[in-house]
Amino acid sequence: MNATPTPASNKESDRFGASHLAGISTDLQSAHTILKIVTLAIQAEEDGCTSYAAESGAGHWSPVIGEVVTKLDAVRDRLMNTIDNPTLDWTVALGLAQALDATLWAQCNLSPGLTLQEAQAAIRVTLEAIAKLQAEVTALNLGPAANLH
Repeated sequence: MNATPTPASNKESDRFGASHLAGISTDLQSAHTILKIVTLAIQAEEDGCTSYAAESGAGHWSPVIGEVVTKLDAVRDRLMNTIDNPTLDWTVALGLAQALDATLWAQCNLSPGLTLQEAQAAIRVTLEAIAKLQAEVTALNLGPAANLH
């Protein structure tokens, strides 16, 4: 008797569940925390508490923003690589983070770029998009999901 193999996409582990939701929540919290840290560091730069003598503007923060993009990529991947996944608006947060990273990366090679104040404003908008996405995750109530503050 020939058994029909189960397509990979129908495996139980490929179904969206509480563990996927928890991973998304963790990645969103991490992205949020990284952006908050950068915001505080930029504020310290503006206040004169620290300086980066070889850098002007906010371009030197590109590698850190790249980590935010990585966390949001993981959110996208958890949603896109599972079946029965919820409809979450992840595109705005990821797109904003990617745009910010690209702008800051280019600023390392070109000038002028974003001022520290402009970078802070862009980060605030990205933080708002992440908080909105986290609220959507929390509303699903499929498992542990941390609220962003």
